[in-house]
Amino acid sequence: MQIISGEQYAQMAENKMVQKITETAPRGSIVTGDGYEIAKSKVGYSVELIYSNIEDGQENQVLLQLYNLLEKNEEEFEDKFPILIEKGSIFFTYEKEEKEWKEKHEIPRNATAEEALIILRDKYNVKDEISNEVALEAIEKVHMNANLPLSIRDGDIIFGYETKELQWKKDFGFKKEEYDYSAEKSLQKLRKMYEIDETLSNEDARKILVFRQMVKAQGFRSWEPIQVARNIKLETVFEIDSRVHELSGVSVASNPVREYPFQNLASHVLGYIGKVSEKDVEDGSYKMRDLKGISGIESSFEEYLKGEDGQRFAVTDYKGIAQNDPTQEVQDPIPGDDVYLTLDYDLQRVAEESLENQIKKIQKTNAPNAKSGAVVALNVKTGAVLALASYPDYNPNLFTNGISSEDWNKLNVLVNDPLYPKPLYNNATLSALQPGSVFKPLMAAAGLQEGVITKHSTIYCGRVYGRFPQFTCLGAHGAETVREALRDSCNIFFYETGYRLGIDNIEKYAKEFGIGQKTGLEISESSGYLATKTDKVQIRTYSTSDYIRKNVGIKGNAIITNEDGTEQAVYKSYAIARELYTQITPDKYEYDSISQLYNRIFEEVTAIMAKYNVKDNVYLQNITRQIMDSRWVTTDTINASIGQGGNSTTPIQMANFLATLVNGGIRREPYLVDKIVDSNGKVTYEHKEKILNKVNVDEGYIDEIKKGMKDVMLQGSGRSGFLGFDHNGIGVGGKTGTAQYGSEKIDNTGWFMAFAPYDDPEIAVVTMIIQGDTSINSVPVARDVIDAYFYNNYTFEEAQEMKKKEEEPKKENDEEEKAEVDQQEKDE
Repeated sequence: MQIISGEQYAQMAENKMVQKITETAPRGSIVTGDGYEIAKSKVGYSVELIYSNIEDGQENQVLLQLYNLLEKNEEEFEDKFPILIEKGSIFFTYEKEEKEWKEKHEIPRNATAEEALIILRDKYNVKDEISNEVALEAIEKVHMNANLPLSIRDGDIIFGYETKELQWKKDFGFKKEEYDYSAEKSLQKLRKMYEIDETLSNEDARKILVFRQMVKAQGFRSWEPIQVARNIKLETVFEIDSRVHELSGVSVASNPVREYPFQNLASHVLGYIGKVSEKDVEDGSYKMRDLKGISGIESSFEEYLKGEDGQRFAVTDYKGIAQNDPTQEVQDPIPGDDVYLTLDYDLQRVAEESLENQIKKIQKTNAPNAKSGAVVALNVKTGAVLALASYPDYNPNLFTNGISSEDWNKLNVLVNDPLYPKPLYNNATLSALQPGSVFKPLMAAAGLQEGVITKHSTIYCGRVYGRFPQFTCLGAHGAETVREALRDSCNIFFYETGYRLGIDNIEKYAKEFGIGQKTGLEISESSGYLATKTDKVQIRTYSTSDYIRKNVGIKGNAIITNEDGTEQAVYKSYAIARELYTQITPDKYEYDSISQLYNRIFEEVTAIMAKYNVKDNVYLQNITRQIMDSRWVTTDTINASIGQGGNSTTPIQMANFLATLVNGGIRREPYLVDKIVDSNGKVTYEHKEKILNKVNVDEGYIDEIKKGMKDVMLQGSGRSGFLGFDHNGIGVGGKTGTAQYGSEKIDNTGWFMAFAPYDDPEIAVVTMIIQGDTSINSVPVARDVIDAYFYNNYTFEEAQEMKKKEEEPKKENDEEEKAEVDQQEKDE
């Protein structure tokens, strides 16, 4: 026995090897300005598998035991093996997905992909002359608001499920003649390929193949650990540890797990984490099992948050089990830096709760289609973001262990329509919609500064605009000054102001205030659009490109040279559209009649399109009409003057505009991150104020605009939402805006913006409810945020009552003390 044991230990000693063990660095925390840790790392445990360390001949046994252990302990782990076994039936997941999709959309079970598309075209009344490519896109984006499992390849309509199944078979080395194998036949092929014991059931074989597929996806990196399950229970840790000798190649590693303790709070600011890509691994920045920031602050400040992994070299036996004699080469992981935000926890919480509650409330009354919105609160004096909320939101904890397909499909709404509620979409920074009447204070500033109106001059409103009768006002206000026009939100006043200014002056002031451009915030944002001649041409260029690609049928790519000399790959249709709008400039042509202008443009379109063999008059006429529509006309200016037409702005833009206006014209870059501190307490990043420009508007004019906005809150459309507010002590100015989207079938966007205190503004708040029907519906949300800022989440009346109650005991004590003093004096 001693001799046998000696030989065994000798063999083990000879088979010892040094193994590098990587220790993942914990991500840095993300903390609010008032100290709440809203994203942090906690210690968790994961199951790791190093396939090359599994004892020879025991691979299938180990994998089956591991699966059964995790299943018994109800641990979550990735299962992407596409063959399912239910009640004895063996089928592909693709077949199940196809069946469920057909049932949901009332398509016969045996319908081919081509037949399915015919049914959908008929259901949604897609005209016969529309190509299948365009029909697919229209059904996806306009009618169903969801991705279709249909695609077109080499002219044939196919199910996406078929493409997935074929690719899977190719990945596993199926021969061409095996591509049509059923799920059952494919399973038998893989059983044979991996020498799975014939006595094992198909269910057990599938369990083994789940992990075999993970190993295959790892490629040639079989010495690297595969993270099979994350954040496992302690009982699972103990069980694996107790069975370490029978589970060769399997180990438990302690590692940091991302946690968002306040669930959905500030989800669009924080963003979420996800698996790294192959490119990340190839670049050497990450390992295959790593997670990184995908959106929000988690992504923007990834280089600070991710830290540096540590490593140690341990001696392992021939089974890959670590021994007690580690080498001295140890490098401890360096935790990521902590990111300190400007957000105020209470304001953020109130903004989110109020927005959600208000949307749900108005859905039951006058705005049934209201399903999304946003709130932004800025520090007027610094540009710091105090609150930034978007609804609907999501729980970033869903991503920390790898999000399930079911949860991902619920959140990842792939619809371009800005009106459609998308949980992962940040409405506060990305939703650019017509601002409506909240644009009017900008028009007042431009008109006063350019001298086309004065503080005392009046413009008469008789409900209909005399220059262009198609433009009207909601009321007949009579002769109004700029202050009165702001109070009453008089369209006629601002139509005429815009007419006098002209679009070039409107564009000048809008740009100075930051409209139609990104604010510079640290997370993703949209620039929106400004109603200008250039932007109108650009928008028409895009639409003409779509027409040429989808209707005329010109496909493929081309290279264009941008104004800065750089080359860019684009659709060939866009290159043609760009050529058309560059060479044909209707605004510069002289003509006696519209028909004369049309004929000239048609001739030039015909000449240019002939180079691309397009001679059909229908196509040429439609392109000519689109170029005619790109001309800037006076009615465009009138429409833009009240925040309609080509104007589209984001809530963060409007909040920064308001802050700029009421702080005296200093436009700062708004910011979310105040500072970043490493694990040793050293500040590695600190925000520095960035003044973008100073808007040239006289202080007296700004005061007059503020007066008009104060009147809105005391006498106008903001009054009801701010009843009981401390108008005398604090004071507030605001402006409502009910913006039309451009279709009578779509409800209005409800905007509201406010600043306070009135005399020395500190906070600017903008609320927007998409399809909120009326701006009045957005006012209560801003009221809640402003109350939270000044009264610690109470209204003014409630705060006064509390103050009164606090003072009553003091008053009683004072009276008692006075009575005692009087008595003493009397006794003396």
